Amino acid sequence: MKLSALTVAGLLAASVALPAWADAPQYSIVDLGVLSGTTASQGFGISPDGDTVVGRAAGTQYKAFSWSASTGMTALPNLASRNFAVANAVNNVGTIVGTSSTTSFGSAPLPVVWQNGAVSQLALPSGQAAGRANDINNGGIAVGSVGSGVSEIATIYNTNTGTATVISALSSQGSFMQTALAINDAGIVVGTGVSTDSRNVILSYNSVTGAMTEIAPLPYAGFNSSLAFAISENGYVGGSSGNGSQAFIWSQAGGMVSVPLPGISSNGSVRAVNDLGWAVGNSGGQYANPFLYADGTTYLIGDVIVNEAGWNFTTTTSAAALGITNEGLIIGTAKFNGVEHAYLLTPVPEPTTWALMLGGLAAIGALKRRRPAA
Repeated sequence: MKLSALTVAGLLAASVALPAWADAPQYSIVDLGVLSGTTASQGFGISPDGDTVVGRAAGTQYKAFSWSASTGMTALPNLASRNFAVANAVNNVGTIVGTSSTTSFGSAPLPVVWQNGAVSQLALPSGQAAGRANDINNGGIAVGSVGSGVSEIATIYNTNTGTATVISALSSQGSFMQTALAINDAGIVVGTGVSTDSRNVILSYNSVTGAMTEIAPLPYAGFNSSLAFAISENGYVGGSSGNGSQAFIWSQAGGMVSVPLPGISSNGSVRAVNDLGWAVGNSGGQYANPFLYADGTTYLIGDVIVNEAGWNFTTTTSAAALGITNEGLIIGTAKFNGVEHAYLLTPVPEPTTWALMLGGLAAIGALKRRRPAA
């Protein structure tokens, strides 16, 4: 059999693509456990390559953690005299950022970075005494905010140079970014802004050009307060609009698109989105209802899991879905045997998908065996 380079490329693509489910997506859930000395855990971030999950474990203190399949859950050190830490995001080289506080409700927050197992405070801009770090890209650029209350303003933290810069740019409408919540590798920052009439607005900041752009929200009859929580590498933005009642995905090409919420929910938001336009988020009604939005359809997270025994995504107010990779890995928090645990969801391929993957790998192997030695 003679295979062209194009054929080989197609087989390689098929071997790593998400499964093409005939019906609803299917996932297997992995319990990430808890740290020694704590009673619960929450998953907040996952690296783009899917290797590392970060979050916090709760007990009498909050301990930040990292998790990988090879190491399990590992405690991260905290700053001296601070007993409450949370790890919010991690990049592909294992640099983790988060926040360290003096109380469980976030008093006197400081932005922190964990590198090679050690913790250090991120530098604050001159005159600032408090801050938070919410996300980091693969270039080591983190984003968050400094200050508090009406004085809070979005900030960029450069973990390579140890510097911090307040984002002072205004949109053409006069809005400023109060909290930066996500950044991609192109340096596009998204977050929550404040307009001249004190509404929350969706803002995108290009850290390369310095341009601040306000993204128009979904139509809403009332006081439209909108938030942006996530951005993909190719520019999808996710968040909530219409005073938190409407989840959305925005792109330059497609504009603002409403994400249908589960039928049992009355409000919700997209919290993470990947390059395929798949998204995860949280919605609410009587209980919390985390969801997956894939190929134009919204699914309750609890409905796509094939090994759900012991997990409660139905009658709890603490379930959440907060991260999704381009390969479809999902992280978040739910009740496991009555206790909050961080989880990782991995896609379950259908038999036909496995056959395609194995067939593609076999064909690649055959091609390699037939090639003459260099």
